[in-house]
Amino acid sequence: MATYSSDKSNQQPFPHFPQPSWRFVKRAAAFKTILTGIALVGSGGYFTTLAYVKWVTSSDENKIKERFNNPITITEDLDDYVPRTDVERSLKKILTADKVDNYWVVSGEHGSGKTTTVQKVCNEIGKGIIYVDVPEDIAKFRKAFAQAIGIYYHQQDDGIFSYIHKLVFGPQQVLSWDDVYDTFKKYANWYRKENNRAPVIVIDNINRLANKAPEILDILQEGAKDAVGSKLFTAVFVTSDGSAPSQMRARHSISRADFYRIGDMKKQEVFEFLSKRGVSSDIHEKCYQLTGGRINHLKKLTANLVDKRLSFVDAQKAILQTIGSTLMENWSRIEEYYRPTCTKIISFALTHELFKESDLAKTLLSGWWGKKEHISKSVQMLVQANILSNLGDMTYTLHSKLEKAYLVANMNKLR
Repeated sequence: MATYSSDKSNQQPFPHFPQPSWRFVKRAAAFKTILTGIALVGSGGYFTTLAYVKWVTSSDENKIKERFNNPITITEDLDDYVPRTDVERSLKKILTADKVDNYWVVSGEHGSGKTTTVQKVCNEIGKGIIYVDVPEDIAKFRKAFAQAIGIYYHQQDDGIFSYIHKLVFGPQQVLSWDDVYDTFKKYANWYRKENNRAPVIVIDNINRLANKAPEILDILQEGAKDAVGSKLFTAVFVTSDGSAPSQMRARHSISRADFYRIGDMKKQEVFEFLSKRGVSSDIHEKCYQLTGGRINHLKKLTANLVDKRLSFVDAQKAILQTIGSTLMENWSRIEEYYRPTCTKIISFALTHELFKESDLAKTLLSGWWGKKEHISKSVQMLVQANILSNLGDMTYTLHSKLEKAYLVANMNKLR
């Protein structure tokens, strides 16, 4: 895995904290233990400190092994969860593969239920899976990764043992990125030997890295490729459609990757979800046709229908207004220079449910509209604005059925 530089001049999102590394601490612990023992009054203090250092080392190791040997914690709400048989079956196959033949990129639209389904399946499988959620604040990713594998950050509070810990180990121990990753690899190797199968690491919401720290995503992707070669672990990256899959496909290490896409809910799954929410069966079909099975849109729609007791017509108006507000906000971030071409592309998308960029370019270029590079750049802007979705293989579609409905009625606003 590539080494991450700690040079602050690079302004990278993972600067090393001014703390000693874990390896250095362990080498220095014996000497510092003696000094601490003297400070704590003679031999009694020395043996107390020695016992504490031994307990800390053993305790930290046990915590990491427990993470590898126990199910992940589900943080998503499963109260209204509807089983998605095909999706769950595919994810289980990915997460329980006997061999490390490739790493995985699991993608899907924002709001398609990726995180909830992935967490549920990981939890059901049980041991051997480490789950890391990339936080919105990318600077906290290293700590989130460390905590996910069970590295314990010792907090100082009142009491003799906290005082001893501070004397022996210094202030709260913060590991470097290399230390965290090396620790994961060490215990991944331990788990593989103990269980005769490689563990899996799931890194969710990597689209946040693609948007804010693409160099970190490159490092993780390179590490995933190396793990395939060494058969050490299987990496599974979970992302929304957009810049992350495109960025990953552009890397040479993509040759060791495989892709799986989580789509929207099927009609019968939607009906089951609506029944759980108490929506009248008389309008199930209308709800499905309006949302296309997008789970986050269904939740908003049912909130209007059930919680606010709106009629279907009024609930539809309310959700279209919300969708429109978000869409126009995203549209405002597109550079004015590209907006005329983007408008042409959206008009094309409204009449083509799925389309290749090459077909789009032929149509626009035949009318002498812009250059191929300009069209490609405009498409990428629409993807980043969550107006278009990149389905892979240069195939695109509008982001959702609700957005399509809004655009059909409001194309005149895209100026």
